[in-house]
Amino acid sequence: MEILEYMLRSGDTIDEKTVQKLSRGAPREIISDLASLAIKKADIDALLGLAVNHRVAVAEALGDLHAETMKLLGKKAEEGDWRVTRLYYLVRRDLKEVLRPVFRRLACHAVLHSALRITGRGLRGEIQKPVNYRPGLAEFDFEATLERFLEGTGNFLRYDDIVGIERREKRKAGVLMLDSSGSMFGEKITVAALTSAVVAHSMRYDDYAIIVFSDKPRVIRSAGSKGKTDELIDLILDLAPAGYTNISDALEEGLTELERLSGRDKWGVVITDGEYNLGPNPVGVANKFPRLHVIEIPGASPRGSRTCREMAKAGGGHWVRVHSFEEIPRVLMHITKA
Repeated sequence: MEILEYMLRSGDTIDEKTVQKLSRGAPREIISDLASLAIKKADIDALLGLAVNHRVAVAEALGDLHAETMKLLGKKAEEGDWRVTRLYYLVRRDLKEVLRPVFRRLACHAVLHSALRITGRGLRGEIQKPVNYRPGLAEFDFEATLERFLEGTGNFLRYDDIVGIERREKRKAGVLMLDSSGSMFGEKITVAALTSAVVAHSMRYDDYAIIVFSDKPRVIRSAGSKGKTDELIDLILDLAPAGYTNISDALEEGLTELERLSGRDKWGVVITDGEYNLGPNPVGVANKFPRLHVIEIPGASPRGSRTCREMAKAGGGHWVRVHSFEEIPRVLMHITKA
């Protein structure tokens, strides 16, 4: 404990996993002191590391240092630091009543800010459509223009001969399916909140559905429905953990939602470790999708990784293995924009 306290006091960079390891089995009083020190030093990683095994002590420290806590969390939320959301999820049930609703709003705020920063232009790709040239078009198709000119009877190039290129964004329709089961539930829920916010912002002019699943699927945003993004995040942050994983049922639910979506360019994305322990092999359902992308999250066994690869192959989509949960939103943006 002396090493951890020294590192916190000196302002040394210390990662969450190291804090978690060094603080395991420590008395509650010492954890409370370390959590208070981490709050004063504005060290979110230290708070996360302490909270994994000592949620009550960290929650009490956050409540006791109310002013410092609000200053720290408010600043981080404004920066779009979604570690605020994960910290909230870890300690939410043990927070003082006066702190919980404020912390929850900040957790949601952090996700929204982070999603806005990630999304940029959104999930849409572009369609290049040949059109008759008109002033203002920045591009033209040289080969098509030459062919049209040679087929004509004139000796000089006219506006009517020029084939312009008009870029239009593709209208998309997609279903996002998020695995929320297992031991990494807290991290999965935080990622589910962020990726849902990314999709909600990027596809605000398109149609989409979002499903969260463990032993059974839960549609938290159905096809054609309306709703605010912060309400969507609230629903996710209220989810309870479950140890079983039924990927097959989640894909079946995804297909049902996909059929209800309007739009030609339809896709599904499942984010999972592939470790199903309920239901049949999901590969048999994956091949029913027009296109199914699979993002494999950290912690997959060889069996789970194989399932992820086979689902993507059967669904005619991309398979991407990420090494950290932080990579997922940007990977999602990349594979669905193609």
